[in-house]
Parts: sequence; structure tokens; C-alpha cells
Amino acid sequence: MRKNVTFIIVLSLLITLIPCSYASDTSYYYYESFEGVKLWNKISSSLGDDIFERADNEKTEGNHSLKIYDNSAELSSGVRSGIKAIDTYYTYTLTADIKIVSGTASLVFRTYDSSKTEIEKKTVAVTDKEWKSYSIEIEPQSGVVYFEVLIQTTRENVGELYLDNVKIAKGEKLFIPGDEVSISMLDNALPGDTFVIPDGTYEDISVTLKAKGTSESPITLKAKKPGKVTFTGSSSFSITGSHIIASDLLFYECTNQNPDYIVYFAVGSSDSQLKSCAFINCNPEVITTEAQIDLVYVRGQRHKITGCYFNKKSSIGRMVNIENKDMKNDEHIPGYHTVENCYFGNFMSYKENEAFSGVSSANGFEAIKIGSSANSMYSSHTTVKGCFFEKCNGEDELITVKSSENSILNNTFYRSSAAVHLRQGHDSIVKGNLFINDIEKIDAKILRSSGLRVYDKNHTITDNYFYNQPENTGALFLDSATENGTVDQFAPITNINASNNTFIGADVGLVAGMYYKNSEGVEVRKIPPEGKVENNALISYKGSLPLIYNGDTETHKHGLIFKNNYAYGKELGYAGSLPMGINNEPFMVSVIDGFVIPENGTGADIDELKKAPKNPFEIIPEWVKEKFYDTNEFTFEAAQYDLLNNKAAHLNDLVNFKASHDIEAGEGEIKLCKDGVLTEENPVTLSHNPTLNFIAEAQSDYSFKAWYVNGIEITNENAEALGVIINNNTLTINNQVKDIDVSASFSRKPQIPQNLEASISSLSGKDITVVNHEGERTSISGYYKLAATKVTLVDGINISEWGFLISTDLINYDIPAKSLTLLNSSGGYGMLIYNLKPNTQYGIKAYAIYEDGNGNPVTVTGDAEIFTISE
Repeated sequence: MRKNVTFIIVLSLLITLIPCSYASDTSYYYYESFEGVKLWNKISSSLGDDIFERADNEKTEGNHSLKIYDNSAELSSGVRSGIKAIDTYYTYTLTADIKIVSGTASLVFRTYDSSKTEIEKKTVAVTDKEWKSYSIEIEPQSGVVYFEVLIQTTRENVGELYLDNVKIAKGEKLFIPGDEVSISMLDNALPGDTFVIPDGTYEDISVTLKAKGTSESPITLKAKKPGKVTFTGSSSFSITGSHIIASDLLFYECTNQNPDYIVYFAVGSSDSQLKSCAFINCNPEVITTEAQIDLVYVRGQRHKITGCYFNKKSSIGRMVNIENKDMKNDEHIPGYHTVENCYFGNFMSYKENEAFSGVSSANGFEAIKIGSSANSMYSSHTTVKGCFFEKCNGEDELITVKSSENSILNNTFYRSSAAVHLRQGHDSIVKGNLFINDIEKIDAKILRSSGLRVYDKNHTITDNYFYNQPENTGALFLDSATENGTVDQFAPITNINASNNTFIGADVGLVAGMYYKNSEGVEVRKIPPEGKVENNALISYKGSLPLIYNGDTETHKHGLIFKNNYAYGKELGYAGSLPMGINNEPFMVSVIDGFVIPENGTGADIDELKKAPKNPFEIIPEWVKEKFYDTNEFTFEAAQYDLLNNKAAHLNDLVNFKASHDIEAGEGEIKLCKDGVLTEENPVTLSHNPTLNFIAEAQSDYSFKAWYVNGIEITNENAEALGVIINNNTLTINNQVKDIDVSASFSRKPQIPQNLEASISSLSGKDITVVNHEGERTSISGYYKLAATKVTLVDGINISEWGFLISTDLINYDIPAKSLTLLNSSGGYGMLIYNLKPNTQYGIKAYAIYEDGNGNPVTVTGDAEIFTISE
């Protein structure tokens, strides 16, 4: 049975038998657009030799395409390029433009060995009845000598098709791990060469990158598809050359012991980069107190580790170990290395490891180590920047710095019990880092550091943010030192600059010297710290230790000079008067983009803090997110009180702005306790004449800034104890509004809210002082109500008067409470209404007066709300 069917195909790669100049377009390994074809190989057909012809009525490029006929329902018909030589160890992409008139066809790419025996065949179905570009990728490896391209119809159909622009693009070089030819090609790579590794899992593979690229033309080794190339077992990479980039590789459950690293930047190597690679669950097969693996071990100069991902480690060995002992002509050479935008996570504490049962302390579980004790006085010039450290709990030291002139910039240390230690070395900078935690308490015999611990001289510690640090820990340790110690001991802190740091919710915010004795009672670290502590802000009621730990004794006095520091909340660690430069008065803060920012100009610079990653997804490779997080194999959990990532968090969940415990209760005082719950065991009091700061300044989202009593923020948690009534469970102005038609001449209508937001009942009728947002003070007594409204102002409208109308009979709203503050922008506004009578029901509605287009006054009002003042 025969049917007449027509196909139109445009093949973009290989279907001609032009001799082997291969391409009329020299950018392609093979190219044919059917502009001058004289000779073709045909595939079997009942049509004899005339199965194709050049056509000029259908094409995608040039003037012609190839028209192929098939009128057999039993046999396929088509054309083939003929067998041609091909270079191995490259990637190739065959493309062809094809249009089917009817029926179906196949595009085929074949490879052969030297005897022309087929090695590989790849096929793609061709079905589209409009011009479409089809493609096939191949990776000819060892033994491949020839290739051939075919386009043919299916046997079950008769047909006709058009074919145009058959192209083969020669791509990057192939690197086949373990293949001798590939190894030789990699060893002899030239500047600018790129090698791709085919998808797959490679076990027990050792790779050495010894070639030398240039800064303009590096040598690159990468996964063909990011995350699709996995190295496992005892696999390792050594970079001994220069200007080399290795990227997009997954090292999974590597168990190396010889060598005891996975990636090594060797002595003498330089200017190379490990990029977008992942190291997951890489530990010795048997974890012991001796078995060690460094995931990345760095020597040489000017290497970069960027966008890499390190997760799940439980054995000795650092995730990144950077040494600084390279020498040239007997002189030390700084490394100038960079670790940037990397993720470090889930370094299990040695205490949780059965192999370390009974071990009281252990070393070698740091996420990053920079330098060594023996070379700590030499400069490394290493930068760790923009990284995210999550649950790094291996030991006390998360990053240990044992070298000089390093920079720890804009990193985030998240839910980790370990701390950054400037252990040895001088002149380092720690700036713009976030230390965010939710660990409740760390059990230790002595005070631990959970943020930053410092030794030695000339360090700069500025614009860091310590938030919710565990109990029994200090956020910033300016420690005491060993007298006449060797290089591996604790060098005295001198000329330290600790300025513009923010501490929110720490047990101990700042340690100003601790003096240690050994088991025999002999002082072993007694040299006090010296330097300046300036413009820092500390707020906390957390834990039982003083907010500033002052270890001074009669014989040891720290040499820290305090200037313009604000510390508020719980007890400070100074008996008697505070030193000059520490202000213990309450101060106001704002939460801006998830950061707690003091309004007095102290603390960390928010622009510097914003440079640090808020969560892993800002820095991890996209392929890691897709492979592990989008599949829920790994998850990111926001810390409990984290205002950056946890939408349910509120500052007062962490810092309950409460009064000092040492204020005695007296007649008429208002008692305030944590979470607004009054208990006999823990009474906390406000003074009998509190100051009510009602901040009614307009905000862009129509909300108030905050309400404060004696600097204590009124929140949902403490409102009841203060006599504050909160509607809609919020203190912000976000209730519904309704339109009021004020004038047909306005394109937009001003809006007045339907409801009043919140109110404050009396403080037992005692006198209070009211302070408005302009700083004006008024003393009042009796019963009062706090009313608030939201206003949207339209361009051209000038509000001449606004306030609230009050009714005692719920009919006539004839008692005005006029605001002294004019509305000058859209936003939330409020006022305190006093001289109210107890046991009386009131009605209240907001009002505003403005002039219409003719200069006539117009009054608009909101709906009324009913309330009762209780005695």
C-alpha cells in the first residue's frame, strides 16, 4: 500500500558528501546548507536514485534546502553524510533545521571505531510540521575515529521533508577521569582551554591540574552539567599549576585518608579558583580520634574558593584549611587567599561523636583555619567574605585565625555554638558580620564565647551584629593573656579597636578581661586587655550574668577606654559607678529590614550589615538548591527570634523591654514582668510617675513607630501589665479604611479609617508625663484613652484641623479633642485623650477639616467606636 506524503526538514549539521573541508562556515566543524550539492549518499527507497533534490521554495538560510521524497510504506528513505573523521575527546553538537510535510522522520548521529564498527548511536524523533531546529550532543571518547549523520523517514509512512543547515559545532575538550589520553591532554593544556567532565559518578579518582593558564585565559575544568558529576570514595584533586578554575563538581561521601584532603592547592601553585563545588558528608569510613580529612587544603598564593558548599562533617579536619608557611629565598610569602560567598554547615560537635566519648577537649573541628601557631606572626592576608555558617558546632572555634593581617568581612554565623577566634596574630579586621543564634544555653565550666574572641594587638572589630547569643556565653571576648608566653600561647590584647557593634539579647555582651588560674590555683593568664571600646550598643535582659563582664580585681585592671557606649537592660558588671563612656539610660531602637538599629547613632552600620547573606539561598549554587533543597533532602530553618528570616518573630520575643529588678515596689506602682505575667517570685516594677512616649510620627506604611513607657516598648506581651488594651492583636495601624467623597474635583479621595486602633486605660489614676513626637511634655492625671487613626492625604489638600470628636450620650459628638500636631503627610497619627470619668461609656470618632477647591471648609469623619473607662 502506498501513500503520497511530504516531509520538510532542515538539518543543521552533517548531511553532505562535500569532501572534508567539512564546512563552508569555518566556525563549525561540519556545515552544509545545500547550496551546491552534487553527490549524496542515499538510504534505501523504491524511488531509485531520485530520492532528493535541492529546493528553493523552502529554506531557513541561504537560497536552498534539501527536499527528500519517500513513497514507500515498507522502506525508509533519506540521506546520509557518509563516514568522516572526527577528533576525539571533544564535545560535539549536531543541529539541523527540519520541516515535516507529513509522516515522521529521525535525525541520527553515529560514531565508529577504526574498522568502522559502530560504537554509539544517538537519535532524535522529527515530527514538527513547521521549521524547527533539532539537536544531538555526543562526547566521542577513546576508540572513536569516525562519525556519520543520517536523516531518514520511518518505514511505516510515505512522505516528503525539507532539510537545511546541517551543522556540527565542536565544543570544549572532554576530560574523562582515569583515562590516560584525557590526563595527557589536561597535563598539556594551554591558556584558555576548557575541559568538561561527562555526567556520572567517579570513584577513587585522583586528578592533578599542573598546567599554567594566564589571568586573561585561565584553564577551566568543570562538570558538563553542574551537579551531575560526582566524585566519591578516595577521590582527590591537586592543583599544582596556576590560573586554573575547577567548578560545578560534587564531592559526596569521600573517605580519603591517603592523602588526607580532597582538594589541595599545592606549594608553588597560584591564582587558581575552586568555584561552585559541593562537599557533602565527607568523612573517613571509620571515624577515630586520629583519622582526619581536610576538605580543602590551601597553600600557594592568591587562590579563591568562591560559591562553594560544605555540609555535614563529623570527623577531625577542617572544611577549609589555609596554611601560611610558604617560603621563598628563606622569606615568608603571604597567601592573599579569598574564601567568598561559601556555605559551611552542620559540623557536628566532637562531643556528639561516639569515637570521642570521654574526650574532654578536641582540636581540628574548625570550619576554617587560617595559619598555624608556628607562623602566626607572619601575614597571611586572607579574606573570608560573604559566607554563611550554619550549625557549625565542631569545637569552641568556628574560624580560628593563627596568622596576621586577615579580614573577616560580612559573614553570617547562624545557630552555631562555636565562635570566631583571633587566636594568634595581629592586625586583623572583623567587620560587618552577623552572629545570629537561638541556642538557649551552652553548658560549660567557664564562660564560653559564642561570637568573637580576641587576642593579640592592633585588631579592628567594627560594625558587627550579635543577636540572641546563648546563655553562659559572651558575645565579644576581649580576653586576658599569658605573661611572657611563647608564640603558641595567648598574646596580650593591645591597641584593640572595638567600635560600632550592636548586641541584642546576649547573656554577656562584652567581656572586659577574664583572669584564669590553673588547677593548682596559679594565675596563668593575667595580662589585661587594652584599647578603645566606642559607640557600641547593648540591650539585653537574657541570662543571669552581667551584660558587661568586668573581670577586674585589685591587682588586675583592664586598660580599655570606653567612649559613648550605651548598655541597657539587665545588670552591668560594675559595682558602684560605671566607668566614663558607658551610658546606662534607656535608648530607642527601630527595626529596619530585620535589623535592630539604635536611634542614637551607636551600634553597627546597617548598610554594612546588609552586605552579609541573610540565609543560604543568597549564596549557594543554584544546582545545590535544586538538587538538595528543592527536594527537601536539606532544609533551612530560621532561628526562633530571627527578624531577618522568621516572619513570626518580634523583637519583644527576645528582648522584653522591662524595668530593672532592683526597683522596689511602692504604693500605686505598676508592676511589669516578663511576658506581661505578674508573679510574686519575679516582680519587676515601673516607677510611680512613668513617662509615656507616644510616637505618632507618620510612617510610609501608615504605622506608628512604637509606644514606650520609661523606654520600655509596649508590646502584645507586656500590654496587660501596663493597662494597655490592644485591638486586632497589633500595635501597628493596619485596619481597613473607607472612602469619603470630599470633592468631585479631586481624582483621588482622602481616606479616614473606620476604626480606632488601640487605647490605654489609666495607670490607677496616678500622674503621668506625656511626651509627643516633637518632644513636648505635659503632666496629666486621672483617666485617659489613647486613640489612633490613619490618614491618606491627596496632593492639593491642606488639613487645617484634625483630632477626635467625643460623645457622652453616644448621639451627639460635640466634645472635640483637637490635635496640636498638624497632619503634613499620609500616615498613622494618634493622641492621648484625658480627663475622662470612670464607669462612663464614651463614643469617639476621628475627624479632619480641609478646604475644598473653592476655599470652603469641609469636615470628614470616621465611624464611631464605643468604649468604657473602668475604675
